Amino acid sequence: MWAARSALPLLAIGIAATLATAAPAQTAPTENLAAGELTAGDLVDDRLSPEALTADCDTRRDADSCMAMAMKSYEGRGVAMDHRLSRRFSAKACALGQVLGCNMLAALLEDGAGGPNDLEGAARNYRRACDQGYEGACFNLGQLRYNNYAGNPAHLVEARAMFARGCEAGFAQSCNNSAVMLKFGEGGPADLPAARALFEQACAAREANACGNLGAMLLLGEGGPADRKRAVPLLSSACKSGVDFACDLAASPDSGAK
Repeated sequence: MWAARSALPLLAIGIAATLATAAPAQTAPTENLAAGELTAGDLVDDRLSPEALTADCDTRRDADSCMAMAMKSYEGRGVAMDHRLSRRFSAKACALGQVLGCNMLAALLEDGAGGPNDLEGAARNYRRACDQGYEGACFNLGQLRYNNYAGNPAHLVEARAMFARGCEAGFAQSCNNSAVMLKFGEGGPADLPAARALFEQACAAREANACGNLGAMLLLGEGGPADRKRAVPLLSSACKSGVDFACDLAASPDSGAK
């Protein structure tokens, strides 16, 4: 099984600008967000003091102020780093309707930052953000369910659905992961032509794992005709981007080619 899934960063898509600097495609940087989508970092205005933001959050019940304080507390930006406070402020932002707060709270619960690890709480909050239109949270929920499958078939079904939603929103990683599940029949029936098409789509968006996966399918003739001429350059490119299985296939294409 050569198909690869993408790695998930500490706080997932669209949480902290400091965690989404120029990074390889497989780390789900903020630039993978749909065009024009707001990120948490956009809400942090350093001209406003922590005291003013806290007052606006607690007294005026301003969701964006709560979210800004969640970010500041998480990063130690103008205040002491305190993930416990980050949880409190992100929970309040979420309750006041700021979907980025729900996504951030979910990530903190998933990672056990600022309090106990709570995977079901994380799933609920990712789902809430996803259902309210923040597609990055759909991808994050898919990752959570897939990585914590624990023999529960319903988790794979949900992961597959969430990756499909993330893919429809334009996340190349989500298209790759959706294709992997289609290829291996995880969370639903296998569909090799559909998997190949999604790998093609994600590779065109410069997702290195998807290029390696597409190269493997082209080499093996899975989901369509074999095409060694296209496969080898794709595998070589993916290898240079750090996709290990692609290096093995690129070095010995005859071992897998049909």
